[in-house]
Amino acid sequence: MTILGICFDSTSPGVTHGHDLGLVILSFVIAALASFCSLDMAERVRASEGRTRLFWLAMAGLTLGGGIWSMHFIAMTAFHSPIEQGYDPDLTLLSGLIAVASVTIGLAALGRKPGLLRLVGAGAFVGMGVVVMHYMGMSAMKIAGEIAYRPEIFSASVVIALAASTVALWLAANLTKLWQRAGAAIVMAVAISGMHYTGMMGTVLIAAPVITPPEMLFSKTVLAAFVAISTGCFIAIALVLAFIERRLEANSVREAQRLRELNADLEHARREAEAANRAKSAFLATMSHEIRTPMNGVLGMLEVTLRQRIDETMRDHLTLARDSAMNLLTILNDILDYSKLEAGQLQLERMSFSPRAVADEIASMLTSSIMQKKVRLDVSIDTLVPAWIMGDPTRFRQILLNLASNAVKFTDAGSIAIRIGYVDGATPHILRVEVRDTGIGIPEDIRAKLFHRFSQADASTTRRFGGTGLGLAISRELVACMGGEIGVDSTVGEGSTFWFEIPTEPGAEPEVKATGRPVATSGARLRILVAEDNAVNQKVLRTLLSGQGHDLHFVSDGSQAVDAARDGAFDLVLMDVSMPVMDGPTATRHIRALPNAAARVPIIALTANAMAGDRETYIAAGMNDYVSKPVNLDLLLAAIARQTHGAAPDALSEMLPPAMNASQLDEATLAAVNADLDDLLAAFDPPPSQRNEAA
Repeated sequence: MTILGICFDSTSPGVTHGHDLGLVILSFVIAALASFCSLDMAERVRASEGRTRLFWLAMAGLTLGGGIWSMHFIAMTAFHSPIEQGYDPDLTLLSGLIAVASVTIGLAALGRKPGLLRLVGAGAFVGMGVVVMHYMGMSAMKIAGEIAYRPEIFSASVVIALAASTVALWLAANLTKLWQRAGAAIVMAVAISGMHYTGMMGTVLIAAPVITPPEMLFSKTVLAAFVAISTGCFIAIALVLAFIERRLEANSVREAQRLRELNADLEHARREAEAANRAKSAFLATMSHEIRTPMNGVLGMLEVTLRQRIDETMRDHLTLARDSAMNLLTILNDILDYSKLEAGQLQLERMSFSPRAVADEIASMLTSSIMQKKVRLDVSIDTLVPAWIMGDPTRFRQILLNLASNAVKFTDAGSIAIRIGYVDGATPHILRVEVRDTGIGIPEDIRAKLFHRFSQADASTTRRFGGTGLGLAISRELVACMGGEIGVDSTVGEGSTFWFEIPTEPGAEPEVKATGRPVATSGARLRILVAEDNAVNQKVLRTLLSGQGHDLHFVSDGSQAVDAARDGAFDLVLMDVSMPVMDGPTATRHIRALPNAAARVPIIALTANAMAGDRETYIAAGMNDYVSKPVNLDLLLAAIARQTHGAAPDALSEMLPPAMNASQLDEATLAAVNADLDDLLAAFDPPPSQRNEAA
């Protein structure tokens, strides 16, 4: 019976045939090596993408398909029969192509994580390809007779091929470890060899009269040589590729380890840098507090003394001392500001403010310096600029004051103009602020470094005009934080124009809202609790507020402040932050937890802590306002007015210090002030015995 060109015979005994055991073992070894290499490459197929995946797919198909074909024909050379004649070269080669193609397509159809149906389908495809390769290879063997097959054993070989292919693909898709692939290669070799030798068991060679063999046949020797060369090439290619891949993988592992170590070093360096930055911030905060505390005593007492009736020589001396102290405070603020910007800790406010009011305020602040130089100062604001805009008024004022102060510093004659307007056609609205002067001008080669920290035109500039060289660097960073630009145009001998542009939105006139609980009418006598542990600062506050008519009650720590707030009906609390026993924020939280009206008393933070976020921290703790030390009396009185129902301007003027009208001070007030000054000077001046010891 012949089906699809294959002859089946269940009865003929056939010619006796056998196998060479050594070649049988060799065929098994070839099948195992090919299986191992193909499993290794299948792992590369799963891990690769794009063209790399196609390359490894082709190599895996060539290795496994070629290995199965090599195993088949090595097994055929192990087969010996007296009626063999040779092998058809075309069918021999075609069977190899079919094996390679079927395995490659099966691996491609398998995918990375195959389901059961895809696995079975791909296994059936590869299995049928192996069956076709095997029996086409048998057809390539020419004998002096006819080749037939036992149908039951033929069927068993087909089932074995299908099962072996499915198992092989499952192993290729799931095994990743080396020892697993080695074991799987043995299993696959057993299955492949089992399929072949099962098929050979069902082969029946039926002899016929001697016939002339075809002209083009491979002899067994030629076939053996061809298969040996092909097998060697397949295995060599597979092993070389595996070696290269292993080397590349090892290099990748070493590189990954190096990168992990580098990342670990970078992470360690980052943590160290963050720790150093935190230490620097803590140091700056501590130094700021420690410097501002004595500066509060110096400036406070100088301010109070200057508000008295003193002779002009003494007033000049004290004014010079006050201005020098203010310059020192400005340098401190510049250093702190730049440290905040460098650490990314500066947070901008967003509120409605008047650019005209800021410009007029700065012009007023610079009036005395301008009058000494006889320089004219003009302020011009474009009519298109709204009366109120959104932004950070404090930082806007800081930038404009820095530019205007520099203009005054470097202009000995002529004029200075502050101009504020919109950039034409810009969306959103871009506010352009210019400060133009007729000063000394700046050479072109110097302009590029003007906005760098600690940089001025040259060393002689610092000697002649002073300054830290931080002002323009801070202005540049502030403008950048606002999303704008800053620059300068200058001609030597003619003057300079410093400008900055920032995006803005129109704002609305802010409403003055009262905070805290109802107190007496603005300008009336207030009962004020002052929590301050520093004796010098207590004297400064008592002296500064002595002319306001308020009743001041002093405590030296937060715990005493809580007890006093619980027991006494105070209208306002001035709360220091750094105090022994209990600090200011903790005391504030305890006061807010008190029953009835005592919990609603307005609390103003009065502290030398002036780092980024301090104000927000104290407001979050329950305080209503914030004034930094050294205490500016006008700012303190304004904060008191805000927390006592927003005093009107006329009421606020009633609360202004007596420096505005020193003649109205009564004798008792002057005596109290003088007594406090004497006590303060005595505190700073050591006894003669200590001076002698020091000498």
